[in-house]
Amino acid sequence: MNESLSPTPAQDQSRHQFLRWLERAQQGSAALATADSPTVPAAAKAVASSGSLESGEPAAPAGPATVEAIPLGDPQQVRELSPSILGCYHVTAGHSELSGCTLEPRPLLRITWDAEGGQVQHRWYGGDGQPLAAELIERLGLKELEPCEERLRANDAPMVRRWIAAALQTDSGAVGAAPDWLAATVVWCRWASGAVAFRFGNGAEGRSNFAGWAIDFVQGYQRPEKYRCSASGEESFEVLALDDGTVTVPQAVGRCEQSGTSTLLSNLKTCEVSGRQVLADRLAQCPISGLWALPDQLECCVLCGRAVAPGRIESQVCSDCRGGRDIDPDDSLLAGLLAADGSFARYGHWRGWRDEAVAVLIGRRWLGGQLAILYDRQQARVRQVARSGRFSQRWTVDPS
Repeated sequence: MNESLSPTPAQDQSRHQFLRWLERAQQGSAALATADSPTVPAAAKAVASSGSLESGEPAAPAGPATVEAIPLGDPQQVRELSPSILGCYHVTAGHSELSGCTLEPRPLLRITWDAEGGQVQHRWYGGDGQPLAAELIERLGLKELEPCEERLRANDAPMVRRWIAAALQTDSGAVGAAPDWLAATVVWCRWASGAVAFRFGNGAEGRSNFAGWAIDFVQGYQRPEKYRCSASGEESFEVLALDDGTVTVPQAVGRCEQSGTSTLLSNLKTCEVSGRQVLADRLAQCPISGLWALPDQLECCVLCGRAVAPGRIESQVCSDCRGGRDIDPDDSLLAGLLAADGSFARYGHWRGWRDEAVAVLIGRRWLGGQLAILYDRQQARVRQVARSGRFSQRWTVDPS
C-alpha cells in the first residue's frame, strides 16, 4: 500500500526547542557526517558545534547533521504488542499465542529546515524519498520523537546522503530549489509480522497471520487477519475446534438435528421429507423419486423391500410394484421360475420391473388373487414370495 502523498505537511517548531532536542540526540548517538552531501548549499552557515549563544540558545551544528530517533510510544518489544494482537480473538475451549513474531525497525526520514521567526520546519519522507501522507504521520506518532541508540553503520552514510538528496529533489516545489536544511533524522518505526497460533484441548491447531506497523496494532488502527476456515472459506475473530479436529469459525458450523453433533455446515444435508438438517451419511435415497430422507421418514414396500418416500407408496406397495410393464411368457427369468416351482404356473398375466439387483414379477389368477415373486439377481435365488387374496389388497409374505 502506498502511504505517501505530495506535498507532505510541514510541522513548525521552536528553533530553540529543536536545537536542545538535537543536542541531546547527538550526545546519545554518533551522527553521520553529511556535510559533503551534494544537496547541502555551499553557503551553509558555519556555527559552533558546542556551547551556548549569548541568548542561551543551544548552538546549531557546524553543518547539517544526521541523527536517529524513534516515535514516542512505538512498541520496542513483543510483549508490548501481544495484548493488542491476541485480544482481537475469542478462542472457544482453547487459547491463542504469538508464533514467530518479529519487530523489524524500518527507517523513515525527517528533514528539518530553518524557518523565519525563530522557528524550524519538519517534513517527512518514506524509504523511496516520497513525502509521507499526513494521516500516516499522525498514526505513527512522527511528530513526537525521542533519540535512540545508533543503528546506522559508518558504511550507511552514502545511502543516507542519496536518500536525503532524493527527498529534497522530490519535494523541491514545497521547500524551494536549494533548501538550507538544518538536520536529518532517521526515524525507526517498528514493523510487526508473524502469526497467531490457536491451540485446543483435543490437539487441534490453527494459525492466522499479521503484518503492519506495530503502533497501528497498539492504537487499534489495524487488526490481525481473521482466522480463515480452510474447509468453508468463512472468516472470523471467533475460533473454535470441532470434535474431529477441524479448526473453524462459528458461522461455518451447524448441528445435526438427529445426532446433535456439531459439524461444518457443508457436511449437513436437508431431509427432503421432514426438512431437518442432518449429517449426509444419515440420509437414504428414495430409489423411485430420488429424494434424500431420513430412514424413519421412508416407508418399506412389502413386495420389493425398498424404503421409498411417502408419496411413492400406498397400502405398503410402492408405485413401481403397483405398476410395472407386462412380462412376455417367453421371458427367460419368468420361464425358469415357472419351471422350478409348479405352484407359480397357476398364475398368468405377469407384469413387473427389474434393476441390476432384483426383479419383481407379479402374476394373477383367473379366479382372483395375486402372487409376487422377489428375485435376487445377484444371488440368483428367490428371496421372497407374497400373496394377496381375491377380494383383498393386503399382501401376506410366505414363510421363508
